[in-house]
Amino acid sequence: MSTDPEPTVIGILALGSLLLCAGCSSGAQREALVLPPDSARVVGLALSDQLSDVYKRGDWPTLATMLAPDYLGTAPGLSWNLDSLQAAFPKIHFIAWRRDQATVKELSPGTLLVNDDGQLTESYDGQDISGRYRLTDVWVRRGGRWLLLFEQEIPLPAGS
Repeated sequence: MSTDPEPTVIGILALGSLLLCAGCSSGAQREALVLPPDSARVVGLALSDQLSDVYKRGDWPTLATMLAPDYLGTAPGLSWNLDSLQAAFPKIHFIAWRRDQATVKELSPGTLLVNDDGQLTESYDGQDISGRYRLTDVWVRRGGRWLLLFEQEIPLPAGS
């Protein structure tokens, strides 16, 4: 892992910008749904588990229904949207995710932030990319459904 802080700074800036935009009017209406703190955690972790399960099954049709039209994904030095994720999806071989800790925060009514740290077992285009990761997801409630607006994968140093 590079010690160059630039990808992390870029990721933080991208996440900050996205979180600001999640609260802005983008033509897509969010539903005003305020969840009790315990319910926000239950919903957020259930959405995270559902997302992991869909990746494990390699189920693009289901994943496509879970993604917001304005979806964005990032990792150090990378970013992707709905179209580029669909093109890359056959190269993703998600084997397992073991969550070590998680934080769920309702950012505003109808917007959840889910931060998971854990062990990911995965290969991409035949290359093993397994290791410890922080997975950050932003979910928005639109049209009566929770949709993934943003996801970020950040490799963590071993032993962290």
